Amino acid sequence: MRVLQLTGPKQLAWHEAPTPSLASDVAAIVRPIAVASCDLDWPLVAGELPFPYPVTLGHEFVGIVTDIGDEVARVNVGDRVVVAFQPSCGHCAPCRRGTTSACTSVPKTSMYGVGSVGGEWGGAIADFVAVPFADHMCVVLPANVKSVAAVSAGDNLADAHRMIAPHLVKAPESVLIAGGLASIPLYALLFAKALGINEVSFASAERAALDHAEQLGANCLELEKPDRRLGRFDLVVDCANQAELLHTLIRCVNPGGVCASASMYFEGDVKLPLYEMYMKGVSFHTGRVDSSAHLNEIVALLRDGVVDPLLVDTSIDDWEHAPTVFAERRTAKAIVVRDEGGSV
Repeated sequence: MRVLQLTGPKQLAWHEAPTPSLASDVAAIVRPIAVASCDLDWPLVAGELPFPYPVTLGHEFVGIVTDIGDEVARVNVGDRVVVAFQPSCGHCAPCRRGTTSACTSVPKTSMYGVGSVGGEWGGAIADFVAVPFADHMCVVLPANVKSVAAVSAGDNLADAHRMIAPHLVKAPESVLIAGGLASIPLYALLFAKALGINEVSFASAERAALDHAEQLGANCLELEKPDRRLGRFDLVVDCANQAELLHTLIRCVNPGGVCASASMYFEGDVKLPLYEMYMKGVSFHTGRVDSSAHLNEIVALLRDGVVDPLLVDTSIDDWEHAPTVFAERRTAKAIVVRDEGGSV
């Protein structure tokens, strides 16, 4: 079968690879029909991450189930499914707690689309993908949900959703989202608006990001440099990946509020203003998204029209154009599709 392989910075080409087969009675084989760029893919392709090559690219995808094991009960051959980007079993203690990113049935940091760092599970820009725990990792898409709308449900949409939804128990009236022209901060903006937060602000140093956030209904704040002039908010979402900005964002949190971070700080330890956080009762949340734990809720929100991910700056291209689409970032979200019987 063919896979899209990254062999060096921006070196993307089709390669031949062995076709996967069922590894167990609970597994499935899925043929991807829509694959989206993750926010992590752009620095990965550019060679900015400490991930070794080669990498079979792609981990946000919707596909058609082509084969299932004898014990698979919730999905059938022919189903159109969105797949969690992290393999997880659904039965171990972490999975039962909802921390599916820490599943003990697979190696640590298991992921599609990042090569050996993710455990060599392969990638989704491929003719077929092996899904080790089909009933847990796959969610069948309702007929009214387009594949291109649901394609990021297994990662970036889930990541954005967990930045907002779990913190609604504190009834925040205001949220500040800091980030650039990328899918997670813009999806978080959509969720914040859709789920009823009154005041939604978006801070960025990128003019294009601010313009787009304004179109999506946010109050926009330009970040010329980290400072204390951003205001005060009940919930602050960090998608900026800037260690020097994190202090500013935490200091924007109202007493008893939350700072939730989707950023990955590869440079190492980042200092936090812990005394100030202690005195104000500020909670700080970070960590990998628990993909499988969010899938059903995300699909239900898409089915009910609560959010429309395609409102975020998105390009949709033919599958065969994947090497060029993923080599250069043109939009917040890039999607490649192959139309098989009108299922996209």
